[in-house]
Amino acid sequence: SSTAQISLHKKPTPNALVLALLDPKVLVEVDECSDGWCSVDASGYRGWVEQKNLWGVYESEEFN
Repeated sequence: SSTAQISLHKKPTPNALVLALLDPKVLVEVDECSDGWCSVDASGYRGWVEQKNLWGVYESEEFN
């Protein structure tokens, strides 16, 4: 398991503005996933995280 913080981005791209840094094992609500990114709500912050950084969502799983 990683101990690095995870970037919460404004848009589902690696170079998008980072809205917040999430601590490891923080609980997030996943709204949708596609193209390797998931839209999440984390402690009032809404944004996108890379799907590979989420536990409980399969790497290629897509839903909305």
